[in-house]
Amino acid sequence: LMYENENYEYALQLFRQIEDADIDCDVQNYIGCCLLNLEQYLQAKKVFETLCDLNPRWSRPRYNLGRTFMMLNEYDKALQCFNKAVLINPEDADAYYYLGVYFEKINNYKNAITNYEKSVSLKPDEFEPHIGLCICYENIGDEQQALTEAKTAFELFNCNNTLYNYTYFLNKQKKFELSFDLLQEHNVLSGDDTGLLKNLMYCSEKLNKKQICSDCAKKISEQYPDDSFAKKIIAEFCSD
Repeated sequence: LMYENENYEYALQLFRQIEDADIDCDVQNYIGCCLLNLEQYLQAKKVFETLCDLNPRWSRPRYNLGRTFMMLNEYDKALQCFNKAVLINPEDADAYYYLGVYFEKINNYKNAITNYEKSVSLKPDEFEPHIGLCICYENIGDEQQALTEAKTAFELFNCNNTLYNYTYFLNKQKKFELSFDLLQEHNVLSGDDTGLLKNLMYCSEKLNKKQICSDCAKKISEQYPDDSFAKKIIAEFCSD
């Protein structure tokens, strides 16, 4: 539960207690992932390399080792790990997902899309590959497909990240009413997510909802006083 809630420090402590009691490969893999998320890359690398040596037919530590190499900017080694993971288990959706992440990172969007789509075909209920597809389609200029992927990701998993992407592309497609309604439904003004506030500020301006737009601008300027769009809105709508 601590790991799922991204409390990696506490999760790492708990996993190490389990490890002391009874060494288990799954536990070791989680320890490596905690270290990776805590940016302790060299320690994570050591954990995953040991697991790969002990379990050469297990794809999970292999692609996690690839993730670690990416964070260490060792992209050739990362690609080898991701390809090996797919070879070990051609039905591992996560292996294809991280291969997609690799290709997206090096701006090879065609191969990224191929691998993200393979991941989706193997695990249709996961939202992360759709986020990757959304980014790739935007970068190749297909904003309509990017919107479709952003909507799918949001429908699969309603969180700030997916809401941001969906409303961002709704705004780009000039679907301001739908974007506004979604952001209002999720009480964006009561939070402090700058990306969501910017999306709400943008569509509010287009819909001439001055009070909400200016409220967003004020909250954004508290965190980012030099934000040019927020300064513009405050100058226009809050001059009184």
